[in-house]
Amino acid sequence: MFTQRNGGGSHFCQIHHEDEALSEGVTRFVATGIRNGQAVVVVAAPARIDRLREDLADAGLFSDSTLTVIDSRELLARFMRQGTPDRALFFAALRPVLRHAAVIGTGQPRVYGEMVNDLWQDGNPQAASHLEGLWNALLEEYHCTLFCGYVLDAFDLRSYDGELEGLCGAHADIEPTRSDRKVRLAIDEACLQVLGIHLSSILRHSQSECDAWHARLPPARRAIFWLKTNAPSRLGQVLGLARDLYGQSPAGLDA
Repeated sequence: MFTQRNGGGSHFCQIHHEDEALSEGVTRFVATGIRNGQAVVVVAAPARIDRLREDLADAGLFSDSTLTVIDSRELLARFMRQGTPDRALFFAALRPVLRHAAVIGTGQPRVYGEMVNDLWQDGNPQAASHLEGLWNALLEEYHCTLFCGYVLDAFDLRSYDGELEGLCGAHADIEPTRSDRKVRLAIDEACLQVLGIHLSSILRHSQSECDAWHARLPPARRAIFWLKTNAPSRLGQVLGLARDLYGQSPAGLDA
């Protein structure tokens, strides 16, 4: 599932359309680690941590000895300076955490972090991209499986700005999410109604044109980039209609 980076740990992300789906993904990631006896570090908002603890309890998983939780905003404050991550302070803050994780579990520790998502949601995608690079440097020292979670509205044009390239390029993998199919169906129908063309046809057109990092995105999001270049005047209409269609889709379609 996760691609190993040369000389270090594995680093992947998921780009979720909804916050609820991200929480579910975090629970699956953490629960798998606990069941395997791995140390798990979760750097997240207090609400996400509370939800995680509830989900783990419901699953009968209690592992305070191998689970470390850290408030993402509090950790960010330890190394952010003038809107940019400070490399030395980042390493000083994270090295002890990963060093501890390496000795309290079996196998390779798992780390979930959403500080990058915090920065993106704050309107600072440059800092998010910089932070991803610092994580990769840290993974050269500590062999961990690092999961970065993002919530990017699939129907908001701002989710497709240029900084997304840095986000995607920093990860060995971009893993699918459970909402990808529902998003794809909504965008497919919107493209058909607005442009008279199916999403599959757009993807065929984009295949030879897209950059390598585009190709790693879920198909619907990849198509949006193609439309942004080739049909910018209609893109807002496509995204607006797709949002309405997504909201009208029956429950369970993204399962």
